[in-house]
Amino acid sequence: MRDRVAAVRDRIARAAARAGRMVEAIRLVAVSKMFPAAAVREAFAAGLRDFGENKVQEAEGKFKDLEDLRAAGARFHLVGHLQGNKAKKAVALFDRIHSVDSVELALKLEQQAAVLGKLVHVLVQIDLGKEQTKSGLDEEQLLPTLEQLRGLKAIRVDGLMTLPPFSEDPEQARPFFRRLREHRDEAQRAGLLLGADRIWKFLPGAFFATIHAHFHLALLAWVAPMIMGVSARVYPMFLLAPEPSCWPERIQFWGLTLGVPVVVAGLLAAPSLVAPGALAVGAAVWAHVVWVSRMARDRKRPALDWGLRFVLTGAAFLLVATALGLALALGLLSGPRVAMAYATLALGGWVSTTIVGMMLKIIPFLVWYRVYSPQAGRAPVPTLAQLGWPTAEGLAYGLLTCGWAGLVAALATGSAPLIGGAGIALAAGAVCFAATLARILHHLARCGRQPAATAGARAA
Repeated sequence: MRDRVAAVRDRIARAAARAGRMVEAIRLVAVSKMFPAAAVREAFAAGLRDFGENKVQEAEGKFKDLEDLRAAGARFHLVGHLQGNKAKKAVALFDRIHSVDSVELALKLEQQAAVLGKLVHVLVQIDLGKEQTKSGLDEEQLLPTLEQLRGLKAIRVDGLMTLPPFSEDPEQARPFFRRLREHRDEAQRAGLLLGADRIWKFLPGAFFATIHAHFHLALLAWVAPMIMGVSARVYPMFLLAPEPSCWPERIQFWGLTLGVPVVVAGLLAAPSLVAPGALAVGAAVWAHVVWVSRMARDRKRPALDWGLRFVLTGAAFLLVATALGLALALGLLSGPRVAMAYATLALGGWVSTTIVGMMLKIIPFLVWYRVYSPQAGRAPVPTLAQLGWPTAEGLAYGLLTCGWAGLVAALATGSAPLIGGAGIALAAGAVCFAATLARILHHLARCGRQPAATAGARAA
């Protein structure tokens, strides 16, 4: 049993890699109908957790011997046709029902689930094969049916199901599942699937397109201008470099000003606008990187402290994130893994890394000014560099930059162990960053003692 389960999981993993999907998002359901409870126990011991039954009567007798498995994490699915008069028992027995084919059946399940105080997860069955022996909604009935199920409180529609005509050739089933996916995407865009309408009821029309538009509106219209604007004020001071003038500044401003609305409009309504908008934003990013690089080249301060290294590394992450974003916008790359890698590079690699670098420059300056500037020239005072903890800053830099890079690689490849390792590195880096901030802020404790010390000096 273990060898067979391992072989099936290996096939699933290879298929997921070909399709660009996360294997962890795919659930393997072992159909246990006509098998005794002992076989279910053996499958559970082999690592399976989801089991499908075809008939309510068979499952009712079998599950009496499997309650301990349910308590240990087993989930039971009804994968066969369900008659309305069996709704009460089905709700009590199963965690998910795969064969809801009418509003009437859903209402009966809702009624029984409300009595039991249970949330019932269901799949709506569509009849794509047009076989008399199989049930399911007609295709044109899907959206109206989902709309009627929207208001049910004890029913959660998790997805769709179909049974293609049987064939020895698996390729014969592919067109049916492709069509099922198209129906799923249409239902998701309408906010009628996966409980999306209950969470995002205020969002118009195309659900996922709207989420993408909101993400880019926040990232490109708020976060990016804020970081670039603050950079224009503080980078020349921290690098002791002249501020580059002329075209880089103009391209940054106009690239974002013109590109962001076009990208958002393209994501919401006109996909053909996404590419030109993305090109304009890409030009702004390129100008920003050139602008930062020129200051780094012309700086009068030869050494780069850890704060400046964070900032420059953030600019490098931004360049890679922009390249991925352009590839997605132009259709050169696609898939959820690439999209996740892009979002992680933008929010984690660029935004987080740049903000950490700015904090390591701005906070020590503010603390020094508050605590030590009154004594400057009259008594020895520490330098800005001496306020921090260079060892912890170096560790934070190594752990955070490697953690973000590792997380991007993990998401791109779908490697769960690598995701875990990257998460540990990021957590450790955050601890090191917090430690150096604590050491800097500790100097504020001297502030309360300064007046007394000054008064004592005057009395003397």
